[in-house]
Amino acid sequence: MQQQHPAQLATIQISVINESTVLTDAEVIPVVAALQQQVTNDFRPVWGMDAELQMIDRGVPPPSGSWWLVILDDSDQAGALGYHDLTSDNLPLGNVFAASDLKTGTSWTVTASHELLEMLGDPNINLTVFVQNSNTRGTLYAYEVCDACEDDSFGYQIDNILV
Repeated sequence: MQQQHPAQLATIQISVINESTVLTDAEVIPVVAALQQQVTNDFRPVWGMDAELQMIDRGVPPPSGSWWLVILDDSDQAGALGYHDLTSDNLPLGNVFAASDLKTGTSWTVTASHELLEMLGDPNINLTVFVQNSNTRGTLYAYEVCDACEDDSFGYQIDNILV
């Protein structure tokens, strides 16, 4: 099988859906632009994956086949400010809990960046890395590409938005 050159890889379509009541679409739109820059300029060259982010108007269904990054209010899992999952069509889904972030004093934009990049890095949430410690022992780690640097203090600015 011939290996694809990264420039030949398909660009993933990601629908950004704002269902939050604490953020207006006007507050989310510049974040989508910063996330787009982060994916294209910082993630793609290293990971070989690219995405095109599109803000979806409220009440409009996302395009069929697109992956979703959904901004919600409060977490449905204790202690989670965001997580990635699969839609009912088995497509990647990133959940960002903006109100929960704001209540804990953390940046929802960093959570959005975190979930977006992890969704791109492990779309089916099934990858692991095996680190062999000896001839007979090793450790499996979930393929969570942003967990090691998820704290806001490790973020950086793109157009005055912390990612």
